[in-house]
Amino acid sequence: MSTPTTPSPAPSPPLEPVLRWEDLASRRHWPSLSLTLDDALIRDYCMASGEDHPAFGQTGPAAGFAPALATTFVRFAKASLGGRWPTGTLQMTQAVQSFRALRRGETLALGLEVAHRTGDSGRQVFELLTTLRDAQGLRVGTQSAALIWWRPDEFDRVARVQRGTPSQVSAAAQAAPAAQEGAVLLGPLSDSFSLQRLQAYGALAGARDPIHVDPDFAASTPSGANIAQGKLIVTPVARLMHAQLGQDWLERGGFNLRLRRPVKAGETVRAWARERAPGQWQVWCDKPDGERVIEGEAVLLEAGQAQAAQRDA
Repeated sequence: MSTPTTPSPAPSPPLEPVLRWEDLASRRHWPSLSLTLDDALIRDYCMASGEDHPAFGQTGPAAGFAPALATTFVRFAKASLGGRWPTGTLQMTQAVQSFRALRRGETLALGLEVAHRTGDSGRQVFELLTTLRDAQGLRVGTQSAALIWWRPDEFDRVARVQRGTPSQVSAAAQAAPAAQEGAVLLGPLSDSFSLQRLQAYGALAGARDPIHVDPDFAASTPSGANIAQGKLIVTPVARLMHAQLGQDWLERGGFNLRLRRPVKAGETVRAWARERAPGQWQVWCDKPDGERVIEGEAVLLEAGQAQAAQRDA
């Protein structure tokens, strides 16, 4: 798949006020937001993310749909929370599950809650859970993301991994993953995220923290370079599964991913998937040297499961 031309980011408004840790009380529900999947949002998202599948076009027999990841923009969470977490907060996981395909032009309600908040083992971790409902009040999908609240020691530790010595990954690890008897291996789907794409995605999604979009700021940090937004670097997995499963993926596909390593601006990542059982895949993204940056699983619900989930509370 070709990567569309990256749109030029518009001038950025001031960043949101920084939240306090105490603001994120566990099980707290925040105000619901209304989101319309209009033509401009879908166009700009596809240009920044690379999700350029014909299903997301305006014309054609398979067109008229909207990508589920276009509803995961951090600006929606920040608008509901009334602020942002500190620069340097690290995303650990991203999960998305669809119960039906999203359609271009429809309006959804996004309900946000803090699923849990812990401060164990010297880390402060919070998880945001979003439920998407259509005009009839039916659930069309869910999302969750767990993040480590910014702490200088935690951010510096991860950044040093990124800036450290050259990779010692073996030549064997750099090769394509070994085939397993009876298992279908998909990939690689390769992509790289230029600083211009980070800036365009950041302007669209509200992910404008300077570690993502400001090269002067990033140069002064332990990472030494801008870091791609977590919700952006998972898009190759969605593209790979959509290419394999077609509209079924839009109707009832999902994944649960762990972000193991940050990805610098300009670095190449490769998405892979290996079938483990009917409707279940092991998925991951790695760098050309074989170092994995994302790991997790993708699932395709049975049609009856997806329909039942729409009516669950």
